[in-house]
Amino acid sequence: AAFEGVFPCKPCTDKYFNPYLGRYGDCIDLNQGDILRKFYEATSISGAWKGDVNWADESIHECRYTGVICDNSGHVISINLQGRGLTGTIPEEIGFLQYLQVLNLADNQLEGFVPSDLRWAPLQELDISGNKLRGIIPPGLVSCIPLLLMHYSCL
Repeated sequence: AAFEGVFPCKPCTDKYFNPYLGRYGDCIDLNQGDILRKFYEATSISGAWKGDVNWADESIHECRYTGVICDNSGHVISINLQGRGLTGTIPEEIGFLQYLQVLNLADNQLEGFVPSDLRWAPLQELDISGNKLRGIIPPGLVSCIPLLLMHYSCL
């Protein structure tokens, strides 16, 4: 990551990543637990989500979070939080879940734009319909994943 967005860049340490030349600020944390905690913080602006949700409990492994499915190696492969009352924005970090195949955030109160960094996740299905999202689906997301099943409605 670059200091003030200019050369010289400093290399990212282990478990951090920078896909962009001249990225301003810190490197991106690749720890899936940290990413999910940032996601929870960004999408619970108006308070806790609806239903039985355990994302705020730091003693629980992320594979046991409500709506999360992990593979046998403990990698998050699916997040289904449809209709859970999420408010706020979708943080860019969610795109750095290296094994995420399904992301269902339909029927919530999410605002802002669809992060272009979702293109880094190996998504096969994305449902963001029924939210208050603005803009377009980032071209990089669509062109990188030609067989992606998407459901969306933007303002």
